[in-house]
Amino acid sequence: MAKINVLVFPAGEVNSVELHDALATCVNINLFGASSKERHGKYVFENYISGLPLIDAPEFISEFNRIIDEHSIDLIFPTHDTVMEFLADNGDKLHARVVNGDKKTADVCRDKLRQYELLASQDFMPRRLGEIDGYPLFARPRRGQGGVGARRISNEAEMPSDLDNYLVTEFLPGDEMSVDCLSDRYGRLTVVSPRTRARTMAGISAAGKTIPLTDDIFRMASVINEKLKLKGLWFFQVKKDAKGNWKFLEVASRVASTMCLTRARGVNLPLLSVYVAMGLDVSVSPNP
Repeated sequence: MAKINVLVFPAGEVNSVELHDALATCVNINLFGASSKERHGKYVFENYISGLPLIDAPEFISEFNRIIDEHSIDLIFPTHDTVMEFLADNGDKLHARVVNGDKKTADVCRDKLRQYELLASQDFMPRRLGEIDGYPLFARPRRGQGGVGARRISNEAEMPSDLDNYLVTEFLPGDEMSVDCLSDRYGRLTVVSPRTRARTMAGISAAGKTIPLTDDIFRMASVINEKLKLKGLWFFQVKKDAKGNWKFLEVASRVASTMCLTRARGVNLPLLSVYVAMGLDVSVSPNP
């Protein structure tokens, strides 16, 4: 099998380092990184391309395709939700495939309100504004990431003035957890790997440990996988309510930086996602 040329974009994000570590030493992968803004990518990626236009620039797609053609890129790994949404929306104009690049899925994953509407009938969903009497509440931007703008609401004066741009739910006081998943090329749920979020930096998990999978978390993963068109890696986050029940927070169809914990168990989600995107069958054997 010829080597597969994979492009990580943007390559300066924290989770791009996990993609590098997961793929750079794979013998059948040629890995590239590219960015519009200079951050950390040039210190990590051996094959690094700088100076791309921002995605909202008129010339972005033509310049992006020039890079794809010049390096014979087969697959693109977006590392940011907005970039994922843009590339999925413009997938028919790109000269390479986007990993997990279904347009509807990317649109839903970028908007928390759409996620909650999609899963509204499930018993693991937090109560939303209008279903709750009293405080505290919790408000998050519909299109936010990394915890930016998210806050506890203790009284009416603290409510966001632009409610249309926020998702307001019950406050969940318990432990938080991320769940790494993989769907195969047929959309079948193949991996469900929970991990704790013991320490976060700027809303990004920086420390944790893998924990055993429970029936309720597996059921949640199965429902999400059924509702969305997923092929390759993805993850979702949950938090315990006041009664100790796991409740859904959000889902994303991109790599998470702390997927290295799942990789340490012998399950290389980025590499498996490459194979899934190339139309190959995969099987998974975790190593505890």
